Amino acid sequence: DLVATAFSFTTGDHIAPTVTSVSPTDGRESVWRGVSPQITFSEAVRGVSSATLKLRNLSTGDLVSVKVTYDAATHVATIDPATRLMAGTWYRVKVRNEIEDLAGNNISTRYFRFRTRT
Repeated sequence: DLVATAFSFTTGDHIAPTVTSVSPTDGRESVWRGVSPQITFSEAVRGVSSATLKLRNLSTGDLVSVKVTYDAATHVATIDPATRLMAGTWYRVKVRNEIEDLAGNNISTRYFRFRTRT
């Protein structure tokens, strides 16, 4: 005679998502002025928007008006500037820590810089 037993377990996701690649690469120079920077995450994330991905002109200090899209299948966010970027100018992409994976683990704030061609 077998006795039925019940058991349960939970697998906790305590691993924060990371940025696995960025294009253009950090520190790159002579970048096309029409570039739409892309950030690839290590796993599916939520909270990707123009509020959590920022593009700043480091010469003026101004934020660039952008549209942000996110492809859940590839985990790639694309930052599409509303206008062409200025020539010979350093820009900084900021990935804010409000972006989180589906278990609620927040990403660490990261910065990436690139310079447009003259």
